[in-house]
Amino acid sequence: MTVPAVETRRVSKSFGPVRANIDVDFSAQPGEIHGIVGENGAGKSTLMKIIYGLYQPDAGELYLEGNQVRIGSPHDAISFGIGMVHQHFTLVEAMTVAENVMLGNEGNRFLLPNTKETFERITAVAGEFGFDLDPSARVGDLSIGGKQQVEIIKALARGARILIMDEPTAVLAEPEVEPIFKILRRLRDAGRTMLFTSHKLDEVERLCDRITVMRAGRIVRTAAKDDVSRDEIARLILGSDTPEAEEKYVPGPRGREVLRIDKVLRRHGLRSFFENVSFNLHAGEILCIVGVVGNGQIELAESVVGIAPPDSGKVMLKGSDVTREPVATHRKLGLAYITADRLADGIVPDMSVEENAFIGNHRLDAVYPGPLI
Repeated sequence: MTVPAVETRRVSKSFGPVRANIDVDFSAQPGEIHGIVGENGAGKSTLMKIIYGLYQPDAGELYLEGNQVRIGSPHDAISFGIGMVHQHFTLVEAMTVAENVMLGNEGNRFLLPNTKETFERITAVAGEFGFDLDPSARVGDLSIGGKQQVEIIKALARGARILIMDEPTAVLAEPEVEPIFKILRRLRDAGRTMLFTSHKLDEVERLCDRITVMRAGRIVRTAAKDDVSRDEIARLILGSDTPEAEEKYVPGPRGREVLRIDKVLRRHGLRSFFENVSFNLHAGEILCIVGVVGNGQIELAESVVGIAPPDSGKVMLKGSDVTREPVATHRKLGLAYITADRLADGIVPDMSVEENAFIGNHRLDAVYPGPLI
């Protein structure tokens, strides 16, 4: 019988009265992609953070390749050959790919970066597993999928044999998912072990060799992908049969025009983000703008809300020309913007919900009626 690459025995973890993991027996084999699925709060991320040393278990044991180990920190995990790719990137966007890989791994007591060695390591790993990365590229200029690749290559460059992927596709557009999956399959074929947590059952079916279902802190079943159906996985996650969805689309009443975009164009140097774009939006209407990542959707949204005005054309909001108006004017006219990357551009994680709700709304009359806020 093959010795598991990683195994937990009767691992438990509580946060006050909340029991996040309860007597969890889990194992993953060398050279497999193991999917861990469950609802929010099922205990998936807690278990992964215990394996990576971010949390310490209240009880239970952890084994790597048959040997009992204690992982007291991520530094210990890295030394044992465990890497983790977090759902929210842990990258410095102003730095290059190579600088991000070097960061925290300078390799000598004087903390002097060995750029040449890092370039060679990135190039070797990229060539072996099919990454499409330029070590000298600035991370802030990469697509979301490119940043995901940097996170993976950062772990591999540090010698990871076990790779924990915590909701890795949550921030990716559909065209960016398959290139990541191709890399993960090549890693599996090279003998690496991957722990893949996800809510997306179709992706788990496409990618994983075995699937573990967690519910309320416990493992309820582990099975080979071909031995369990998607409907059965859904029942195990919920603890009951899933209700049948009824598709009833009834379009709402279409009201007056509230937004008009007229032949807008925006350039960056010699490149056009978009050009000659026109559309309108009516009250009671949902308008979808779709396209492959990098085709200008984000830049178009920035121009519509006033973050980066277009070079030509008009943005009309409720009959007013707001093409060159600041974001505050758009807000007063009722336009809101939910960004593609909520964590980086939408909220301040260290502030409270109340403080985040206040940011950007401090000029509204209800908040700022006079000389005092």
